This record gives sequence, structure tokens and C-alpha cells, in this order.
Amino acid sequence: MVVFHNNLQRIWNNKMQLVFVLLFPIAFMFMGTVQSNPGIKVVLLDKDQTVLTQWMVKDIQSKFNVIPIADKDVEQALMDYKIDYAVTLPAGFSDALLTSNAMQAEAISIQESNRSLPVRTYITDLIQQLDRLGKAAGGDSSVFQASLDDLQQASLQIEQHASASHGLHTSHTVLGMMAVALLYTSFTFSFTMISNRDRGTMQRTLAAPIRIKSYMLQHMGSSLLVCLVQIGLFLLVMKGFGIYLGASWLSIYSLFAVFSLVCVSFSIFLSSISKNVVQVGIFGLLIIQPMSLIGSAYFPRDFIPDMLQKIAQFVPLSWLMDGVDHLLQGDSLTQLVPQMAMLVLFACIFFLIGALKKTNLPA
Repeated sequence: MVVFHNNLQRIWNNKMQLVFVLLFPIAFMFMGTVQSNPGIKVVLLDKDQTVLTQWMVKDIQSKFNVIPIADKDVEQALMDYKIDYAVTLPAGFSDALLTSNAMQAEAISIQESNRSLPVRTYITDLIQQLDRLGKAAGGDSSVFQASLDDLQQASLQIEQHASASHGLHTSHTVLGMMAVALLYTSFTFSFTMISNRDRGTMQRTLAAPIRIKSYMLQHMGSSLLVCLVQIGLFLLVMKGFGIYLGASWLSIYSLFAVFSLVCVSFSIFLSSISKNVVQVGIFGLLIIQPMSLIGSAYFPRDFIPDMLQKIAQFVPLSWLMDGVDHLLQGDSLTQLVPQMAMLVLFACIFFLIGALKKTNLPA
């Protein structure tokens, strides 16, 4: 177990490598939670101040970035691009809806920009729905209120469904980022093997009473242990931040534990085709980034063209993320036998390519 302990000791003693192995994946995977779009900035001026208009304001606030600005400052805020859209609900708006008298909300934006299109469309549709409710109620406020309660319940269910979908998408992205980060940190294992080869450490070790098979297994064992510790740490961090991990986070851990075999075997493959650490970095980047994009690590598979989806069948990340999606949707680990079997197959392929080339060592 000399090689096993020495590899772990080298990682522990090299603080830069230790930080890279533990902190880089955490920072990388949480890039998936960053929202690039700050949202449409909307101003709502409620001059009617009724139960209906207050509900409308609350509903719009739940979907857009509504900011408080005084009526007299709206035009200047639009000119300064501090807001994208301004809506005024005039006095008598609720009574007009109930009596089916035409009254529109007053809206202004900068040159009817496309940026404000989502909020314009949403508010227009909302008012049209309320207008139809008013006509159906025939001026009866109790009937109108009952219909409005049904609309609120339907809106709540849609919002909950959208929130759940967004949560699954976030979990998919963060776990995909974690998988890519694990592949990137496999560079450190390749660096260790390249360093051992260049310094003659591997040759001196093999000259001792230790076989190449034992050397490779100990190297894989130490690398695998590091991966398993990484996965456990990352999932605990994700749970701490409230990121959804399916019915059982242990199932996610088990799936990634199988994927760690791919990472370790990939590191052996990288070191076998590289002459130095620079080539490890170059080959790794050239392989991992396309693999991540085709394997739907950053976004759902539906976003990928059909032709690339066929190519993805030959990418291990694709099988991992397919398993992740099944677990996030409530499937059990026993239902993922095909995905885990394919991951083991990829691990064997990477290992065999790397191991066969490692037999040609200099004396």
C-alpha cells in the first residue's frame, strides 16, 4: 500500500493541489445557480386601491422585478433606463371590469422595446382574463369573486409547477457542473502519474518487489478515495444550500460514485497519451469541454439537436446526466442499471487504453 499512501500524502502536502481538489469544484458547480438575467424592472402604480388591483399587483410582483417609484419620477426613470416598463391601474378600474365597461391599464415604455414584451403580454392577458370573468359574472360581485378565487388557485398551481421545474433545472445544472469539475480535478491524478514517470519514481517503484498491476490498482484506489470524499463534501454543501437532490441524496452519491470510476480511468487515459503536464492540460480541455456540452451537463438534453443526441450515446457524461434526471424525478437507484452499466463500460475502456500503453515503460 506504499503507492496508495504516498499519493494521498502528496495531495495533502501540496496545499495548492489540495485547494484545487476541494474548492475549485465547489466554486465551479455553483456557477450553475448564478442568474445571468437580472429581470425586467417594472413600476406598478395602483390608483384604484381595491382588493382586485392589490391582488393584481401581488401577482405581477411574484413574476417580475417590481420596484417602487413615485408617479412623478416614472418618465425620468424610463429615460435613464432605471426601469423597463410602467403600468398605471386608474381609479375605477375594478368597477369597470365588473360592469364590463372598457377600461385599459395605462402603460409606457421606451420605444416599445422587446425587453418589455414579456411583462406587456402577461399584463394584457391577465386583464383579458379578468374582463371575461366580469362579463360572465354579469355584474354580480359574489360570482365574480368566486371566479377570481378559482383563477387564483389555478395560478398558484401553475406557479408551483413552474417553481418545481425551475428547481429541477437548477439541480440538473449544478450536478452537471459538479460532474465536469470532477473530470477537471482528475487532471491532478494525471499530473501525479506524469510526475512519477518523469522523475523515475514509477521505474524505481516497479524495480522493487511490486508488480505493475498492484501499482495501477493502488494509484486508482487513492484517486478513487479522493473522488468519493469530494462527492460527499459537495453533496453536503448542496444540501446546506437547499438544492434539491431527489428522494434520496444517497442515490445521487451512489451514481456519482460509479461515475468516479470514469474520472479515475480518464486520468489514466490522459496520462497515457500525454508526454508532459502541459499536454495533459491541453488534451483534457479538448476532450472535457465538448464532452460536457454534448453530454448535457450544463442544460437539459432537449436543448441539444437530434444529431448531437445520437452522438451523446458515446459520451459518459450523457449517461450520468440521464441517471441524474431520473433520480431527480423520483426514480430509484435500482431503475438505473443501464446507465450505471454504461458508466462502468466507459471506465473499463479508458482504463484498458491507459493500462495497455503503460506497459511500454522505459527501463
